[in-house]
Amino acid sequence: KAALAALLLIFVFSLGASLSINLPVIHRGFLFADQAVYYALTQSLAFDGDLEYTKKDLVRYYQDFNAGPQGIFLKKTAGGKLFFAKSWAYSLFAAPFVRVFGGNGFLVFHSLLILLLLLMGFRYLELANGPGLSLAWALSFLGGSVAIVYALWISPDFFNLVLSFAIVFLWLYKLRFREAFPAAVPAGR
Repeated sequence: KAALAALLLIFVFSLGASLSINLPVIHRGFLFADQAVYYALTQSLAFDGDLEYTKKDLVRYYQDFNAGPQGIFLKKTAGGKLFFAKSWAYSLFAAPFVRVFGGNGFLVFHSLLILLLLLMGFRYLELANGPGLSLAWALSFLGGSVAIVYALWISPDFFNLVLSFAIVFLWLYKLRFREAFPAAVPAGR
């Protein structure tokens, strides 16, 4: 229980930091390349429900940043419409948080991803270790790698890490659970 309380405390700290960070100041008034694309793309999904790049998207972007999106990737259709030319899976998942929390919604979403990543790591490691050691290993994975830096970026990198981690977790957890608790697995499975 103490280990789970520690994970929740980390989440609460991360959430508080996410809500208090001033993104335009940290990014010096502008975003470029992928961060600019995903910021505008997610806002478009959150507030317009589409992937089309319009004047409305640019006006909304200027409400948060002094300079327009730098190096944004767009695709022009035969009809002359502009669409975001990036994968929209990350933006789709982040959009509800951006709708509720504005630009800080990205970081709120990443706080939830941090919690999910730590819970999966802790749960898997707990099959073979005590809770204290499991917590230490899970925290060292996140804190001792560059992963935590990606949690601060407005891009799908951290989202992709958590998705990959979840796939491996579900696969290995099933195998490890069978080894650790053979009596709990029904015969033939």
